[in-house]
Amino acid sequence: MNAKSIAILMPVYNAAPWLEACLDSIINQTHTNFEVIAVDDFSTDNSLEVLKKYSQQDNRIQFYQNSDKGIIPALQLAYSKSTADLITRMDADDIMPPQKLEWLYDAWIQNPKNIITGKVNYFSDKTISEGYQAYEYWLNERVTNQDFNAWMYRECVLASANWLAHRDQLNTVGGFDELIYPEDYHLVLKWFEKGIQITGIDFVSHLWREHPERTSRNSDNYAQPAFFELKINHWIEHRYDSVSQLIVLGEGQKANLCKQILTNNNIPFLQAGLQARKNIIDVNDILKYKHKQVLVTVFPPEKERQKLEQFLTKNKLEKGKNWWYV
Repeated sequence: MNAKSIAILMPVYNAAPWLEACLDSIINQTHTNFEVIAVDDFSTDNSLEVLKKYSQQDNRIQFYQNSDKGIIPALQLAYSKSTADLITRMDADDIMPPQKLEWLYDAWIQNPKNIITGKVNYFSDKTISEGYQAYEYWLNERVTNQDFNAWMYRECVLASANWLAHRDQLNTVGGFDELIYPEDYHLVLKWFEKGIQITGIDFVSHLWREHPERTSRNSDNYAQPAFFELKINHWIEHRYDSVSQLIVLGEGQKANLCKQILTNNNIPFLQAGLQARKNIIDVNDILKYKHKQVLVTVFPPEKERQKLEQFLTKNKLEKGKNWWYV
């Protein structure tokens, strides 16, 4: 039986230095039944010329000019032009391992109701920052542990260009039409709302290029405040229980972002820390509340993290039910 076609949606903005390598990695896939729908997002370099050249060489590659600036309009246009039942994304500066589509497709055959993802690997001409290394490790740990839902509010549990979904799963959440930035995280949260599960495969299925011009490095749409605005508001809408005492555990920038969003939504809360002081209760004092929800804004090293989780578990709080990393 012939393998199903996969639509690869690819926004392109000033990606000329890396676009040929990206397209070559797609053309060389072992799963050959695919369509590339690339959308040039008003590039000012020669990205459009590269797309024209490759589309002339391979009729599986189509390109369009974006009608409105931004990744979300580009994805909307690309999706509207796609015909395949299976959908994935690609970033124009990244690389697909040769078997990426084959691996994701084979896993989807076994789990057709799930979103399929794999592990990631950052690469760069320069040193990868500790932050990106930590995120790579964390994402891959989710695949190893298959515990995506429990960590849904900590970070986006899927790399933006490292998933495979059936068109029905996108249509169930309105496709790309109702997304806000950061759009990759919003899409994952929408799938989470609908109870759509994620299956991870034990292969590095995406090579993530780290460079100074990455959109995620340079756009406010992907800065930490944007992620907090999205996830805390989502948590309020879908997880907040007004009967319980809400505790913000931790101090620092993330705690402050969390507190500000809760305040803007008129959500009452207490803040807890390692010791009591003005406007902060001691972490042990949260135990006096019979019904409580805890947003943990700290993510300490592993040993301290284990102690924290043991403390919460010992006091009958369950991750993903009564407490969440944010």
